[in-house]
Amino acid sequence: MNTLPNQAIRMIEPIHSALETYHNAPVMVISRRRFDSGLQNPNRHLTYHQFIHRMLPNQERYAGDYMNEAISSVYPQEATISTAHFANLFRSHLNGNTEILRHFDAHTVAAFVQKYKNNLRQKTEVAAPIDYEDFFVMGAEYLFRPTSRIPSQVLLIPDYEILLEYPELNRNAIQFIESLIKWCVAQNRPVYTLHSHAVHYHRHGGREVYDVTNFV
Repeated sequence: MNTLPNQAIRMIEPIHSALETYHNAPVMVISRRRFDSGLQNPNRHLTYHQFIHRMLPNQERYAGDYMNEAISSVYPQEATISTAHFANLFRSHLNGNTEILRHFDAHTVAAFVQKYKNNLRQKTEVAAPIDYEDFFVMGAEYLFRPTSRIPSQVLLIPDYEILLEYPELNRNAIQFIESLIKWCVAQNRPVYTLHSHAVHYHRHGGREVYDVTNFV
């Protein structure tokens, strides 16, 4: 659910590279879930929440900020993997993935989880963060302001089609993405979405559709 199939994920890097060459400008990939997109520059791939966080002028703190800080606090200094790799493994473990057990034994991982939960509870008790869903609504509302800006020149949104498969579950995320696409079209900012084996370029007057074989 809300997860791109591996075949689609493998398409992102060559499409991203082709778009950067074509536009001669940085292309930002944004997706609801974090995954390994294969981009050489990881700063060119943000989650929707990270993108909204950069976009909003007041830099409101949302639940993901507290989660990231709590994960960083349990990273073992003696670990042989990077902090970023550990964070990805730990988030995946919280969602049921067991790959982290290739690097740490079960007892150690259980201790990580307990420390993480304690740290997260302490942070949220001091100051409640903005809810994930509310953050989508705030992002959509911001884009209707005449002074709104976004932190990118060209956007690639590879999982928009996945959101539309679960419209009730993803109502707020869809509202944000549709507002973002409308904003980009109105401002003549290139914005692309990935649908099955086609890349959709959203522009005034509708969409232009390209087969992915033009990019890979």
